[in-house]
Amino acid sequence: MSRIATNWVWKINLKASQKLLLLALADRADEHHCCYPSIQRLSKDTGLDRKTICRQINQMIAEGLIIDTGERKGATKQVKVLRLNITEEEYQKRDDKQYQNGNSTEIGNDPKNGTLNSTKNGTLKDPKNGTQNLSVEPNIESKDLNTQNPIEKNTIKISRYAFEGEVIRLNQKDFEQWASIFSDIDLLQELKRFDVEFSKEKPKNWFSALSAKLNYQNETARKRKQQRQPVTNQSTITIAKNGLVFF
Repeated sequence: MSRIATNWVWKINLKASQKLLLLALADRADEHHCCYPSIQRLSKDTGLDRKTICRQINQMIAEGLIIDTGERKGATKQVKVLRLNITEEEYQKRDDKQYQNGNSTEIGNDPKNGTLNSTKNGTLKDPKNGTQNLSVEPNIESKDLNTQNPIEKNTIKISRYAFEGEVIRLNQKDFEQWASIFSDIDLLQELKRFDVEFSKEKPKNWFSALSAKLNYQNETARKRKQQRQPVTNQSTITIAKNGLVFF
């Protein structure tokens, strides 16, 4: 799975079926953004039929979103090797690096053992001016930390996820993207429901499986709304020779 490729797909304005298919390709892309899943595999991941998948892939090749490398894989050497045409790779790498250095709770001055400068290997080295290295997190006065209850400091937990379940964990960006795409369903309620389902039988790739399920639920909800729209009855007006009007 290429995180750079996945982020790139989220930024592209596509219709739901194309975005879902492109996410499935990104999910199976290597470090060079190349992938060669079979049509059967893509159909299982996305819930789309074979005809739709072939049509959408050809359309995205024509639009320059993906590139047919000309290489073929598989036992019969008929599976196309596709490459995602990513043009913002360095930008994405920089964003991911900033995210890891700035927002992850696994690095930095995490009060894991009850003191601010505690790390796995001891304490942080102070620079020559006697102050610790600044982080991108909000500045907290050490005087206030010293007066804080040690038990309270150990229980502080900062989560980078907008939704965090047993299996499903979505960051704020992905959550907002899905809320926009799947606007006909209660996204939070569906995430809770599928998290319970996945915790009992975890799929091989929960991200792609969840995308397909949410897309199906959203399409079903949209069709139901359309069926509920009232139909305006048109009355027939008849005018007799004597001038009387009949409805």
